[in-house]
Amino acid sequence: MFTKVMALAKANMKRFWRDPVAMFFTIAFPLMFLVIFGFIFGGDDTSFNASVGLVNESDSPLAARVEERIESSESFSVESFETDEDREDALTRSQIQAVIVIDEEFDQVPDAPASVGLQYLASQESDVAALRAILNAELFQLNNELEPYNPPVVPVDQPVEAEALEAFDYLTAGLMGFSILGLTVFGMANGFTADKKTGAIARLRVAPIQSLHIVLSVALVYAVLAIVSIAILVLVATLAFDFEMVGDWFSFVVFIVISTVSMLGIGTIIGGWAKNDKQAQPVSNLVAFPMMFLSGVFFPTFLMPDWLQTVSKFIPLTTVNDGLRLITTESFFITDVWQEILILGGWALVSYPIAFKVFRWE
Repeated sequence: MFTKVMALAKANMKRFWRDPVAMFFTIAFPLMFLVIFGFIFGGDDTSFNASVGLVNESDSPLAARVEERIESSESFSVESFETDEDREDALTRSQIQAVIVIDEEFDQVPDAPASVGLQYLASQESDVAALRAILNAELFQLNNELEPYNPPVVPVDQPVEAEALEAFDYLTAGLMGFSILGLTVFGMANGFTADKKTGAIARLRVAPIQSLHIVLSVALVYAVLAIVSIAILVLVATLAFDFEMVGDWFSFVVFIVISTVSMLGIGTIIGGWAKNDKQAQPVSNLVAFPMMFLSGVFFPTFLMPDWLQTVSKFIPLTTVNDGLRLITTESFFITDVWQEILILGGWALVSYPIAFKVFRWE
């Protein structure tokens, strides 16, 4: 079986490099998006975002007034989080710009002003200047309403030593997933139907070749192509837009292969079932475009409504994007993304039997 699979893989690889459509969706299309969004989001991000977290650990009346003042301010959008870890992750990923902290010792130090902590990433100290000024203004107005005026409430900076996830870092990881999507869905739909049109698949049927051999050879070829395609993306992003890969390359490559093989099951269902491109193209568009826009390729899923975030969790490309971002931007090792691997494995276990069942030779 190994010899048959390798022979088919070699033939498929040659056909791929001669197929301009497959080349476009695999390499040129994701690279085009990378260049466009790289010029928009690449480099230093100095935009101001007044989304904040708020922690109030004090039960004093003054702390309650400070909390009420911040929550009612039009200058702040206070985000709520279920756990401290969720809030810390949101700060690291730039979902919020800072965390305003009222600790349990607030207003308990005699003859000293009560302090409000302002936690932010040390690497973004220049970006938090506007937020600090707004917080100062809000506390200044509150102090004027209190008697006596000492001032009793002052802000205190609490920079956090952690790396921020920039918009371009988020987008680059999403475009890697987008490249895998184009390769496994559009590439498979185009490749299989083109071979059926020329009779290449039908001719294999007279040989001692099974559909399993064809699918395994295609999976091998596309795993290699995914690595090549994403390597080009990373190279351009690094040289042109200062993208920094903080994870390890072993985990990165292994997860790409796992993601590609899993997503290939979906592409194989479409390409194996369709008789021609008139059937394959509408179905592949119907499958790919919702995944493209609901899986966090171009913008974070946490910006979507809650019900849509729930839907996005069931999309395989969401799992691919999440795993790639955890590895490339947060230094996760391959064993740390075991949940994502299990989900992708589940998709493979469901999709491949269906692909073998609906496979058509002509």
